[in-house]
Amino acid sequence: MKYLFFFSFPAVLLMALPAVAAHPERVIVDTYEEFQEGTSKSVSLSEEGFLRRAPELKEVSQVSAGQAWDMLEGPDGSFLLATSPDGELRQVNSNGEEKLVTKFAEKQVTALARDSQGRLFAATSPDGKVYRLPPDGKPEVWFNPKEKYIWDLKFDGLDALYVATGTEGKVYRVTGQGRGKVYYDSDETHIFTLAMKPGSSDVLAGSGDNGYLYQITGQDQAVVLFSNGEKQVNNIVVDSDGVIYFTALGGKGGSKPSASRAARLSSLRQMLSAARSGQGGNANEAKDDGDDKGGAQSKNGGGEASKLYRLDQSLYAEQIWSNEATVYDMKMRDGKLYLGTGDEGYFYEVTTDGEATLLLQVDGQTISALLPIDGGRFALATSNPVKLFLTGRPESGGGVYESMVFDSESFAKWGAVTAKTEGRVKIRTRSGNTPDPDKSWYEWLDLGSQSQPRSKPARFFQVELTVLQGVLDRFELVYLPRNLPPRIQEVLVLPPGVGFQSIVPPPQPLTPRTIGQLLRIDEDEDPDNLRRAFEVRFQPELKQGLRTAVWQVEDPNRDELRYNVYYREDTGDEWHLLVDELREPVVSWDSTGWPDGSYYLKVEASDAEDNAPEDQMQHAKVSKLLTIDNTPPKITVDSTSGGELRFRVSDDASMLLSIQVSRNGYDFKPLRPEDGILDGQNERFVTKIEPGEVIFIRAEDEGGNVSSAQARGK
Repeated sequence: MKYLFFFSFPAVLLMALPAVAAHPERVIVDTYEEFQEGTSKSVSLSEEGFLRRAPELKEVSQVSAGQAWDMLEGPDGSFLLATSPDGELRQVNSNGEEKLVTKFAEKQVTALARDSQGRLFAATSPDGKVYRLPPDGKPEVWFNPKEKYIWDLKFDGLDALYVATGTEGKVYRVTGQGRGKVYYDSDETHIFTLAMKPGSSDVLAGSGDNGYLYQITGQDQAVVLFSNGEKQVNNIVVDSDGVIYFTALGGKGGSKPSASRAARLSSLRQMLSAARSGQGGNANEAKDDGDDKGGAQSKNGGGEASKLYRLDQSLYAEQIWSNEATVYDMKMRDGKLYLGTGDEGYFYEVTTDGEATLLLQVDGQTISALLPIDGGRFALATSNPVKLFLTGRPESGGGVYESMVFDSESFAKWGAVTAKTEGRVKIRTRSGNTPDPDKSWYEWLDLGSQSQPRSKPARFFQVELTVLQGVLDRFELVYLPRNLPPRIQEVLVLPPGVGFQSIVPPPQPLTPRTIGQLLRIDEDEDPDNLRRAFEVRFQPELKQGLRTAVWQVEDPNRDELRYNVYYREDTGDEWHLLVDELREPVVSWDSTGWPDGSYYLKVEASDAEDNAPEDQMQHAKVSKLLTIDNTPPKITVDSTSGGELRFRVSDDASMLLSIQVSRNGYDFKPLRPEDGILDGQNERFVTKIEPGEVIFIRAEDEGGNVSSAQARGK
């Protein structure tokens, strides 16, 4: 499901499209989550992902007040707004002309209502009263409940007025001036909202702090129809069939019943029947006599998330929609629900099945009052500041939607842009090289022939869709990123005597999936290696003469790379091919046939596998000096007389690594050279030797080559 959105313009990385080989890439935008990354001037977006022209929105007036609590239409087509913080009832005509109707002693005018005779009534807070307002006279007190807050007013078909109050959580029934009494005393702190159930005298009431939905069936007789861990029920509407729709705020949601659903519903029906026959009371247990939490934030949840519920004759409250913002007002028209929210000033249309469309965003933080008016239109009042808007027919010039900013992560040529639509859509594009479109970007241009954009190649790209008629379901575009060369970061030659053979591990058994898991798999996800090549591993091998080089390489386009490896002598200039068309960045070879000496390796990476000949790129890097030494050190005995053994060890290719001697052929001990440090290719050694004693000598060079000798004392 998807919604319309009107967000500030973000720079968004290309969704679900990592940089890949430089061949044409396709981008599809067709879900709510993808569409919402863009912005719109006059387009609505449904939860199914359909863009339509939004209703025209006209700002009529900015009203001299801070908050608008309620709104009614006057006989002359003007609008009456209940406001705070100065306790004023203000009137705005269709031309935007504003005037003060009356000012009350209390700071807030919280609710307005008319009886069947068209008489106007207003409720005030705190310590407020219910006033009747004659057309040309001074407001008169109609009823004083002596309560801290009055939250709502509703008339029944007999012109009895019901008054919702806080902080004692009472509902009053008023039958004439000064003739009112408590109709239902709940155990809640506040009764926030009221509704009349059609075809009966029952009153529906929404409360806080426990978020109950009451059905009041008579004097001090009620049953709780909904209790699900919410904090407040703050809006109620009822359709002609008696189906109840209500919003709740701030709850934990999804609390599990202690009994089965069938038993719970049976119990509710019994309680309702008992309440109607005068045998039952309210179902609450405790009463909070704490201090009030009044004001707009108390009535409307202080910016908490909202849930929309549907409760039919089954008495099962089904959550059909939710939103992170607070729903401040809700009205029903032609079988659909219309909701105004806080935070971003969104105006939603929601079907009775919970399919939502975000119709509009107004220039104000909170839509706090809605009023259906003639011609299928709505009047919207906002708070902080108070503004009055009127909706109209869809924009005649078409609804304009600007996509997210697509980032190719490199310089790219942007190809065909197409839209799937049942109607007419105009498409323009622009491109640039900064994440946020600014004056350095190229201008908007209409598509050329074959749906080809005329925008110049650049890293970033944006699409503008003007929905002239009908519905747009999705749009897609193709781009060709500029091929960038691979980059070899380092070539490392490993110690001698170690080689590696590549091994592709066998595939693992695939994990079974539930239906729920299948539904959560994104089309760009690669679950359980279903499409991913198994990662190659390397098995080590130890053998004299084996040499290995490994290198680190990066490719911005993530191309499939091939490697050629070359060598040359340190005193030469000509490179010779060692191996070509390697698929992995590692090479091992047997160097026993190489002449001893010093060499360099050069690794060349190419992306030719994934690119046309004219687009292919290469990069090469040379290793540090590599020494090949397959000849063991030479041991020369100079003297064994006079109680001393003197000998020399030399190596033509590499440094000496270790010189050891043993007097029994079993235990070998290191022997220092005469100069005290083993740091060259030629070293002299001396050690004691007895006449007739045999000493074993073992020498190893850095190439891992070992030689041995014996000496006998004289």
